[in-house]
Amino acid sequence: MSAFNALPRKASRFFAGVALLLMAHIPNAFADLVVSGTRVLYYNETTGAFLGVLLPTGGYNAMATGPDGNLYLISVNAAGSGSIPILRYDGRSVETFVPAGSGGLGVPTDLKFGPDGNLYVADTSGGTNSILRFNGKTGEFMNVFASGGGMDYPSRIAFAPNGDLYAGNSRTNSDVLRYHAGTGLPYPAPGYGGAIFIQGVPDSSISALAVAPNGTVFANTTIFAISRYDGMTGAFLGELPSTDLSVNMAVGPDGNLYIIHRMDNAVHRYSSTSGEFLDRIGGGPLQSPRSLTFACVSQHGLLKLKRCNNAEQNRNSTDSIEGSALLPPF
Repeated sequence: MSAFNALPRKASRFFAGVALLLMAHIPNAFADLVVSGTRVLYYNETTGAFLGVLLPTGGYNAMATGPDGNLYLISVNAAGSGSIPILRYDGRSVETFVPAGSGGLGVPTDLKFGPDGNLYVADTSGGTNSILRFNGKTGEFMNVFASGGGMDYPSRIAFAPNGDLYAGNSRTNSDVLRYHAGTGLPYPAPGYGGAIFIQGVPDSSISALAVAPNGTVFANTTIFAISRYDGMTGAFLGELPSTDLSVNMAVGPDGNLYIIHRMDNAVHRYSSTSGEFLDRIGGGPLQSPRSLTFACVSQHGLLKLKRCNNAEQNRNSTDSIEGSALLPPF
């Protein structure tokens, strides 16, 4: 074989290797759906089957899974002098990760881990009216990542695939704001000022927010509506079919959209590309659901700190907590 003819084969091996490397960093579709209601429950993300109780007490207004595989929680029941801490559940116990008042933290409403592995928290009343950033490993306050540009009590936040941060207002308007990845500077849609990406989502506040892998932005308000917007221009694309009060949503590792329907005591799954309703996940003792995330859970109801590359194998393992966490954050 000539050197010329060998080049395509070498190139194909090279690109195949690159493809495998990229696939290793794609969020895996084998993770359990974790839902907080009066208790924290978990379900098979693929079949929707109820699997068990993760925590006997719930009432968490927001949850996120960190790069370490642990659950990070905001409790609506936390007491204190007008400030609420960020909690961490490591599979054994719930402890404080970010103390109340750290960095000016008042009443947090949402939290997400960013592309840099750090924790971003939407802070509202009694606090800074901004997005605060904390060290993802230690919980130490780092800085005010995003503020201004029209921010008014951010209720929900979401990261786009390119790292840009979206925040939904909850007080005097229901605008969705956008901030540059890395810098936190306002990044408005064409024709708008400040950080405004979507102006005036119907009703008065954003109660749920998510960004699909293709960049489509989903914003839900306190009325029975789930709106879709173009991820580049912010143009309105229509509404998803909904007849229930949706209080939180997230894009799963399978790329679909999972939306809590509070009165139905269930999570409804939609295609994030077509908006088509797919199925309903519920059952077990799920009552008054508030928040959701995705995590690896063993058969003992403990977090598995290892990659979810085989859900059944991880679930049936006798190990409770082991290994280094490689689960992509949610």
